[in-house]
Amino acid sequence: MTSLAEARLQAHWAVQLVSAPGTTLLERQPDLSNTNLSWSRALQALVGTPVHGRSAALRIADLTLLVGDRSFPLRGRTYQEASAWLAERFDAQLERSEHEMPPHPVADGAVFGQPPGLADLAGRFDAAHTALAALGGDVFCWPHHFDIASLFSLGGDRTIGAGMAPGDGSYPEPYYYVTPWPYPDADVTLPSLTEGTWHRQGWTGAVLPAVEDPTVFLKEAIGACRLLLGE
Repeated sequence: MTSLAEARLQAHWAVQLVSAPGTTLLERQPDLSNTNLSWSRALQALVGTPVHGRSAALRIADLTLLVGDRSFPLRGRTYQEASAWLAERFDAQLERSEHEMPPHPVADGAVFGQPPGLADLAGRFDAAHTALAALGGDVFCWPHHFDIASLFSLGGDRTIGAGMAPGDGSYPEPYYYVTPWPYPDADVTLPSLTEGTWHRQGWTGAVLPAVEDPTVFLKEAIGACRLLLGE
């Protein structure tokens, strides 16, 4: 396992803590937007949905929880200890969203560490937020997949998602993606791309290994997805 993969897994589990106040204390939304997070360039952190004017956040580079002016470094602490600290801040017992998570020892009581890939991971979220915000949509991080993305509606149930995943079951390393919904039929010829390739196993979308500037890829792939959706 690379250091970035270990950093990704620990941070993925850590953001479940940040999303817990919205999961527990806010009304459940059909799109689960009560659980999502946003990126703060000032804090270099993923920030949870506000609950009664207060938000939890995760500073990725050193795996530190933030609530207002209080901080809780996760290094050497368990998920349960961190959850108890947050519960005190929000005066409530907090529950994690019931979605499938990748296995990791912290789920079974092991302590968080400080894998060397954390600073790299934080930089990738920051760069992705900048690139995605330039497309003109809202940008959120979703705790179930741990991707940061924008969703563009074309009317009806037609949408285009554009984002960056820091690695997952499809690709172990960070990558950008653009996906049309509904997915085209398997026999549909996909438009050619000058950057990136098409992924068709389990889901359909244009993908590109994370680069410093994905602007050309994102715009071209969004245009290709518009064609696939009849725009």
